[in-house]
Amino acid sequence: MLRRIYWIALILTLITGLLLYLFKANIETKILLWLLFFLSMILISSIHGIIAHSINPELKGGLIVYPILMGILFAVLFFICLFLIMPLFCSDFLGGSIF
Repeated sequence: MLRRIYWIALILTLITGLLLYLFKANIETKILLWLLFFLSMILISSIHGIIAHSINPELKGGLIVYPILMGILFAVLFFICLFLIMPLFCSDFLGGSIF
C-alpha cells in the first residue's frame, strides 16, 4: 500500500513539475523556486520510499550499509535537483537569492 502511495506521489510530482516548466514564464521566480524546492523534496522522498519498501525487511535489517546507501542516494538526488533541475527552470538561480 505504501509503495503505491509513493508511486502516486512520484507521478503527481513529475506531472506538476512538467506543468511548472511549461508555464514558468507566468510564475514569479521566487515562488517558482520555492515550489521547485518542495517538489524536489517530494520527488526525493518518493524515490527513497519506493526503494526502501522494495527491499525485503529481513535483508534490510541485516544490512549495515543500508542507511549509508540511502543517505548517499538522498544526497545525489538532492544535488541533481539543486544543480540541474532548478537552473533549468530559473536561469539566474545560482547567481541570485531566493529570499
